[in-house]
Amino acid sequence: MVACGPGGRRGGGDGGGGSGGSDSGPADLCHVHDDDNGNGVPQCTDKAPPGAFEPDIQWTWTGATEPYSIVTPLVANLTDDNGDGEINLCDIPDVVVVAAGAGDGQPGLAGHIYLLNGSTGAQELMI
Repeated sequence: MVACGPGGRRGGGDGGGGSGGSDSGPADLCHVHDDDNGNGVPQCTDKAPPGAFEPDIQWTWTGATEPYSIVTPLVANLTDDNGDGEINLCDIPDVVVVAAGAGDGQPGLAGHIYLLNGSTGAQELMI
């Protein structure tokens, strides 16, 4: 979802159905739409005030045989979780982890790429 301001979504940009204007139909919450300048996502200038939220651990993951994450995990929508035939903003984001087994950090350490369900942390794929 677009976190900053209107323009990234049709129908008002606030996730609601919109009001007034020529495109006041139901908001399309599953797709990012170009703004008037042809940009897919509006520039974000909003800042959360101090203390506006408190991070909370929802789940953790440690590979059974490869417990060491080699790089920072990546979050992206990569699976069609709602079964609508598209991978878009209405699907649950996935987490990609590159992990390896015990070693001393030398290049060439064997490992795998893991795709995890962003909601539960359940492993969906290992490459």
